[in-house]
Amino acid sequence: MKRNLLLQISDGLAGLFEGGIREQEIQNYCLKEFDQINAAHDKPQSVIRDMELAVTLLHNLEWFEVEKKGDTGGFSKDNPSAAEIREWKEFLKTRHVLQKGMMMPGGSYYLDLLDGENDKEIKLIVRSNLERILKHVEVMRRKSLSSYSTGLSHNQLWLERYDTGILFSRYARRHNDLRFLNTALKLNDWFLTKKPGGLPLECRSRLLLSLCEQEFSAKEMLG
Repeated sequence: MKRNLLLQISDGLAGLFEGGIREQEIQNYCLKEFDQINAAHDKPQSVIRDMELAVTLLHNLEWFEVEKKGDTGGFSKDNPSAAEIREWKEFLKTRHVLQKGMMMPGGSYYLDLLDGENDKEIKLIVRSNLERILKHVEVMRRKSLSSYSTGLSHNQLWLERYDTGILFSRYARRHNDLRFLNTALKLNDWFLTKKPGGLPLECRSRLLLSLCEQEFSAKEMLG
């Protein structure tokens, strides 16, 4: 009920994307996808990382009837180097992730990463970028998140979009900002209804993670 009210009262995003998926449908989809992806052999490391994060969220959502684990496959966390983080910090001090309607590949991932740091200057920079991306989605609607500063393959484009959904859900939860949760709900609704066929495991696991992040944020913020 609270979720429906949230979606209805946001004039800026009203009718952002067509359709509407009920919570039970999302739960059913997530549980089915988790089992199918988890059963796959020779999963790429990015998929294993996503599944480890997703299984924690699914347990927190209390959607599993029995305890389950993600297939770690001996995976160690693939954290960016200190040099990469410094480069992004320097980049963001003078430029935005979104410029002239084009997103910087990797921008959503690094904004999420940097928002977790205990640095007031960086947090202000992250917020400025998030507000810009939010406005972009409000204005461009279904045409948003379509242009990137470097060429991307079809699958890479969807991965970047899913990363933005994850960013919005986590940012909403960290800062108790319902605007970003509302946007995440609508973006993920579009992602799920317009999901291309034949997506590789990397895309499927990232979409699963985006949906799990959304549902956990909704649970924490809306009850």
